[in-house]
Amino acid sequence: MEIDSIKSLKKGKGKSALIKPELDNLPWVEKYRPTTLDDLVSHKDITSTIETFIEAKRLPHLLFYGPPGTGKTSTILACARKLYG
Repeated sequence: MEIDSIKSLKKGKGKSALIKPELDNLPWVEKYRPTTLDDLVSHKDITSTIETFIEAKRLPHLLFYGPPGTGKTSTILACARKLYG
């Protein structure tokens, strides 16, 4: 019986649900990405404006643009974590 249940877990979508990503296998960018708005090194004026919107619980539509590596994705992910936990 146990062998049958183990085989069924290894088929299809069940296998991916059991595997957890390890920190060793993550890309450097994902492993060391800032998790809060306070962790961001630059864009203090932008992050303070975003924090004001979050505290007011009124976040307008935002468009982040700029060259690669300037923190656009990290900023919005930190914003989402603060909003939704």
